[in-house]
Amino acid sequence: MTGALRRAVARRRWELLAIVVFAFVVRVGYRLAQGEAAFLEYGYTFYLDLADSFLRGQGLCFDGGVDCAVRVPVYPVLVSFFLRWDALYPGLPALQAALSASRCLIAFGIGRTLFGPRAGLAAAALTALNPYAIVHSTAMQDTSLFNLLLALGIYLLLQSRESPRPVAFNVGAGVALSLASLTTVRLILFLPLALLWVALPALPGGRWRVRAAATVALPIVFLMGGWIARNWVLVGAPVLTTESGVSLWLANNDATLEFLPERSVDEIYEVAY
Repeated sequence: MTGALRRAVARRRWELLAIVVFAFVVRVGYRLAQGEAAFLEYGYTFYLDLADSFLRGQGLCFDGGVDCAVRVPVYPVLVSFFLRWDALYPGLPALQAALSASRCLIAFGIGRTLFGPRAGLAAAALTALNPYAIVHSTAMQDTSLFNLLLALGIYLLLQSRESPRPVAFNVGAGVALSLASLTTVRLILFLPLALLWVALPALPGGRWRVRAAATVALPIVFLMGGWIARNWVLVGAPVLTTESGVSLWLANNDATLEFLPERSVDEIYEVAY
């Protein structure tokens, strides 16, 4: 956190504290009201299969050691921690509620950096009140973790432009964006755009910031490259996931608009086949 942002947070600490506490209480309250049965029934329970396989030392694969590159690793590993200590419910929803609530602080930082303290406070409040986040951030899915990592990566990229010593911000942004992409691959097309934005000259006619872009790219290459190399060995292809083609088809077939936006994308699968 930069000195300017630290002072801004200190001046607004009570408002921000109230917003974060409200966001956490609403999210946890919703999940507790729904109950454990709903958490399991309406969650992506295949994450439990991956987490269980991981705990048994068989990697992030499904039963029989198959489909070992269908999903990226960060969220299943997180689930495995709670599964290991028999604290899946309400432990995992409580953590995800905290992650989602903490995103209000990052929203404040982004809003303040771009438009000023009042905009930052409004962004934090709107983040807390987001209906989708209230419902889905505590479900058994990667949404809350992914959104937090993405927001953190964007905030750090913005701070790197303002800091006289941007290396730490750039490396931190690269780590956050890498972990976000290893939580879900839907960020992947954003990464080259982020690197291009970092490399753009800070002033008209200025020099391209190639070294700055390289410091962002280094953790991306290291972290994501490690997962891709693992998949190359296990499934014979240097991919982040073997599910990309199916996901693209499910979102773009003749049955898609029969279900969206009123219903879930998950209902398309059987009809489309």
